[in-house]
This record gives sequence, C-alpha cells and structure tokens, in this order.
Amino acid sequence: MRLGHRYARKKQDVRAVVVSADLFAPNVSKSGAAASLGDRVAVDAERFGRVLDFVSQKRSVHDIVIFLDGRSRSCRKLLEDKEEGLAASGAHAVTECWCVYVQPGKAQDPRVPGRVTCFACNNKEVVICSIPKRGAMKVVQRAEFNLCGETTSSYTTCTGVPMRQYRELPRMTHDTKLSILGNAAAGPVRGRRAQKDIEANGHPFSHLEVKPLSFWQRICEHHHITHIVDFTAGSGALAIAASGAMEYEGVAVNEVHREWLDATLDRCALYMAGHDKNFAQKLGGDDGFAEKVEKYFAGTMMEVRRLLEPIADEVDGDGGGSDSAEE
Repeated sequence: MRLGHRYARKKQDVRAVVVSADLFAPNVSKSGAAASLGDRVAVDAERFGRVLDFVSQKRSVHDIVIFLDGRSRSCRKLLEDKEEGLAASGAHAVTECWCVYVQPGKAQDPRVPGRVTCFACNNKEVVICSIPKRGAMKVVQRAEFNLCGETTSSYTTCTGVPMRQYRELPRMTHDTKLSILGNAAAGPVRGRRAQKDIEANGHPFSHLEVKPLSFWQRICEHHHITHIVDFTAGSGALAIAASGAMEYEGVAVNEVHREWLDATLDRCALYMAGHDKNFAQKLGGDDGFAEKVEKYFAGTMMEVRRLLEPIADEVDGDGGGSDSAEE
C-alpha cells in the first residue's frame, strides 16, 4: 500500500493506523447470529492478536495507533494485553478513552432488545490510543459529545454519542456477504425485527456496528490526522468520514469486499459532490457539476441520503424499549 510502504511523511502529516474490533472480519464471522445492541462482539483471539502485533511492530515513531474494542469486553482484554507492545519503544504514550453512546429507541432501530433488564445496555466503548511523545498536539475545542462537560480534546471521554442506526448502515445481498464473511455471518439472526429488516433491505457488514460518521470525524480532528491506514475497512464508515479531508487506505477482506466498498464510496462521493461545491471542485468538477449530478443521479443520491443525512424520525424513540418481550 502507498500509505503503508511508500509513505513519505511531511512535517505536518499525521498518519493513523486504525483497528476496530467490531469491524474485524473474523470477529464479525465469529459473532454469527448476534444482532442485538445488547450483544458483545466475539473475538477471534489468534487472528485479531496477530493483526495487533503487526501494527505494533510496523508503526513508525510518528504514527498514531487507534484500537477500538467494539463494546466487547473480550476484545478489550486482548487490546489491554497488547498495550505494553504499543509503548515498548518508549517513544509513545498510551492513553485510554471512553465513548458512551445514546441507544436509540425500539421504534428507531430493530436491534434494540425487546425486554429491558438491569445493567444490560451495552453502550460504552474503550478506545486505546498510542500517541508519539515527541511534540504535544494542539488542543481542539469540543462542540459535541460533551454531555459530561468536556470542553476540549484534553478530556478522555466522549459522552452522548448517538449510535449509528441500523437503517444508516450500507447494505449488501446475501450472496455478497456470503462471499465476504462466510455462512456463519450471512445466516439468519436471532432477533425477529432485525431479520425482517434484513429481508427487506439487505445485510449490513456487521450487525453490531454503532459508531456514527461524526464520531470518526471527531476522532480524526482531535488527533490532527491527515492520513489513515485502516485495517478494518468494514462498511466503509471511516472512509466516508475521511472523504475530502484526509487520505485513506483500507484493507478489504477480499476482492468482493473491495468492489462493494468502492461502489458504496462512489455513491457517497456523488451525494457529497451534489451538495458541496468545494468537494465537487476537489474532484475536478466545474460550477455546473453539482447540477449535473443532481439531474442524472437523483435516484442514487436519494438512496445514499440515509447513509449520510438520515431522515429525522417522526416518532421519538423511548431510548431503550419497554418491558415487553419481543425477541
């Protein structure tokens, strides 16, 4: 990869290497039928561990490493075991950040459990960051994710992050998911409402993905990131969030996954070009480019709108469901 092997760093560049447990393909396959926001991502310890070790060994003295546990305790334990490797050279400091999500209501997301039980809401994620000690990063003002009073990026918590809803996730056919992740991941899920949604709209890459595009954008902003190497490209969320602002390269599972990601990103680029003249100019478009995109690709753009600008709910969710059992 160009950013991985032929990357010529300039003074102002900040390259980040990202691994997200809930988008790591073997973990997704091992999680199988889990499709409730209360479920934890299963971990393929051997393969996930090898990737984490590879990143620790190959990162340069200037790189930032960002590991996300995917709201899974088993994944978090493995990440914590790798912290010593991240700081072994003495050139990097390791910090642990907490992300606290706001769970949608049952009317908004079919993954919300039908029955509420004490302490079962899986709404926190740990982000382990390894940052170069050389040179302090400039503090950035915090305009969102600050329900606990976080005013700048000096805080190590992000609170009030809205979960990315099921309808916002890019979808694929059963055969496509089967080719990418295998039969365990492409089979039926346990929740009836989630299964009904899949039958109507297609499969997401990961049923347990919840990080919104705005969260990825803030992570990159707070760390002043200019280049991204993503070992868990997943549904393309980080690639979409970085579009027009950062250079991005992601590792796909196979050729089918790469083609699906390219198609998803192409549609998102069309939408953004039709709504942002500055973005269109970066693609080489003239003043009439946006109008032409709107004219000839209106159907495609409406389809992509749910990924980038979800339509507001007419009915407010209850934030966690009722006590009635549905699953």
